[in-house]
Amino acid sequence: MNDMTCSLFRMPSTGAELGESQRNLFHAARLALSGQLLSAILHELQQPLIAMRLRARNGRDLLAAGDHSSEAIHEIFRDIEGCAAFATDIASRLRLLSDKRPLELEPLDLNEAIREVAVIAEIQAKACGVTLELRLAPHLPRLNADRVSIQHAVLDLVINGIEALGEHDERRVIVETSARGGHAEVSVRDTGPGVARKIRGRLFEPFFTTKPEGTGLGLAIAKAIVDAHGGCLEVVDPPARGACFRIRLSLPIDDE
Repeated sequence: MNDMTCSLFRMPSTGAELGESQRNLFHAARLALSGQLLSAILHELQQPLIAMRLRARNGRDLLAAGDHSSEAIHEIFRDIEGCAAFATDIASRLRLLSDKRPLELEPLDLNEAIREVAVIAEIQAKACGVTLELRLAPHLPRLNADRVSIQHAVLDLVINGIEALGEHDERRVIVETSARGGHAEVSVRDTGPGVARKIRGRLFEPFFTTKPEGTGLGLAIAKAIVDAHGGCLEVVDPPARGACFRIRLSLPIDDE
C-alpha cells in the first residue's frame, strides 16, 4: 500500500479530526488507487448481475421444457427487475459517494430492507449450494438510515460469508436482527472455518484479504458505510463454529 493509500485510510487520532474523517469515509474508500477502485465497483455490481443471469437461465430452461406457466415466468421477470433496480441503485450510490454527497437518511424498516436484499443473496447462495437463513426479530423499531447503503453493507457481509464456506459440510449463512439497549443489531454469521484471532484486527483494513481473488475492499466498504451512520461493525464470537459480523445502529430516542 503506498503513502497516498495509507493517508486516505488513516484513522483519526484526535477528536478534531473525527468529523472530517467521517465525512470522508466513503470518499476515501474508493479513491486510493484507480485499479482497486475499478475492482471494487465491479465487485459490488457483480452480485445483482450474477443473480439476473441465473434467473434468466431459469426462464430459458422453463421455456425449453415447454413450461409456459405464467406465474413462474412472471416471478422470474420480477426477480430480474428487482436485481436490475438494485444494480442501478448501487451504481448511483457509488457515484454519489465519489462526489462526497450526504447520506439520504429516512425512517427505515430494517427487516424489510434485509428481505429485499435477501432476494439477490438467495440466488447467489443457491448457486453455491448454501442455505441462507433469515431470523428477523418481530416489531423491530424503525431507524434513520440510508436504505441502499445499509443494504449494500449487509449484502457485502452475506456474500463474504458465502465465499468463506469453502467445501464444509454444513453450508449456511444466517442473518439475524434484534433490538437492545437503544440499538438495532444485524448479525451475519456463517458455518465456515471462522476467523483466526491473529488477523481479526486487520479484517477491515482496505486491500487486506485472505482470498486469492479478493479485492480486500468488501469489509472495508461495509465498515465505512456503518461508521458513516454513526454505528459499529465488528467481528464477534459466534455461538457455534464459523465467523460472525455484527452491525449496531442507534435507534431514535422516541423508538427506544
